[in-house]
Amino acid sequence: MTAEDTVEIVHAYEAGQSTQCIGSRYGISKTRVATILREQGVPLRRQGLTDEQVSEAAQLYEAGKSLATLGAHFGVSHATIANVLKKRGTRMRPRPGWSDSSGS
Repeated sequence: MTAEDTVEIVHAYEAGQSTQCIGSRYGISKTRVATILREQGVPLRRQGLTDEQVSEAAQLYEAGKSLATLGAHFGVSHATIANVLKKRGTRMRPRPGWSDSSGS
């Protein structure tokens, strides 16, 4: 990373871009982007999804979209999607290859 890259990352984040989006552009993880921002004294926005995004995620999940697809769409991890859907009361599908029965 150059000093110019760091300045551009800060400007992009302050302009409203997500850490996921910025990381994709620079070929780094969103965690690395967040570290760069903290090192530059930039306060991080609340991570996660808005109520509207949670509703949209639930609709898309119920329509058959995967947690991974939804995570990529909203710029968060699949685990974040699973957590917000569970809190919302969405019934989760069994994971591929996992049995629903407890006796094997």
